[in-house]
Amino acid sequence: MNNLKLEYFMRVFNEKSISAAAKKLYISPQALSKSIISLEEELGHKLFERKGTHIVPTEYAYHLMPHAKNILEEYSLINEGDIMSSNGVKTLRILASYDSLRDIPVEFYKDFHESYPDILLHFEELADFSIEEEITKGIAELALLPGPFQYNHYMTKKLFTDRFVLMINKKNKLSELPEIPSEMLHNLPLAIKGTNNALSAAQDNTFMQHNAAPYTVIEASDSYVIAEMAKNNLAVGMLLDFVARDLVNDSVVIRPFEDKTLDKTIYLVSNSSNILSHEALVFWNYFPDWLKEHGKK
Repeated sequence: MNNLKLEYFMRVFNEKSISAAAKKLYISPQALSKSIISLEEELGHKLFERKGTHIVPTEYAYHLMPHAKNILEEYSLINEGDIMSSNGVKTLRILASYDSLRDIPVEFYKDFHESYPDILLHFEELADFSIEEEITKGIAELALLPGPFQYNHYMTKKLFTDRFVLMINKKNKLSELPEIPSEMLHNLPLAIKGTNNALSAAQDNTFMQHNAAPYTVIEASDSYVIAEMAKNNLAVGMLLDFVARDLVNDSVVIRPFEDKTLDKTIYLVSNSSNILSHEALVFWNYFPDWLKEHGKK
């Protein structure tokens, strides 16, 4: 095995096409195919399968991808003599569920950088189902993701829990109640964060237990849109408590649910089938301990 075979593998992986990858590599499709077959023989695993006119990476290819990327990055540094000039800084990509980053105190970033100046944290907010797909396929190493989880091959560490609350326009009679029973949401226009994840399914089950079926008028990843719907009395907004407090205005009130089980717990998640890189392992151990020491639950 050599770096060239890994480079060819990564190009085919990204292009999902032998001909397209060969064109960008300036080699013939036949030569590229022979290189991929040779690499498969060395590894003892198929890397790609043909689906109609396209090729798709195998599960093994998804596991190989981050390791191949790390090897090629290190090879590039050595080959170009940049080991010292690059200061050895490595970027750690961490996926995050919407709003979860707002729950991390800014002091954490300062403390982590002072402790590990050679690791650059790169957080990327995505929809939960996209995060689950990348973690499951081994594309991303770590994520901040809400439970419950449907995939039993995750390794998880509990980080923090926040309650859901309702933002209610003062003209709405519900605003007069100190707490809102779930059953009073039946047929109520509701503005919520995007669904399509296990947490949303759990919330739906809770509403069903209370014979409530809210009428969702909008799903949005932007909390500001939800707050504006409540401000204009077009819907009741459902947000996490700390997010709602940041967006509250004179037109609305914030009310908790009577049911205290309506919350969102964020976990640090990885795929148990993958071996974490040094950078990911550092974050895996440091972050939960930091939160515990600083009283963040």
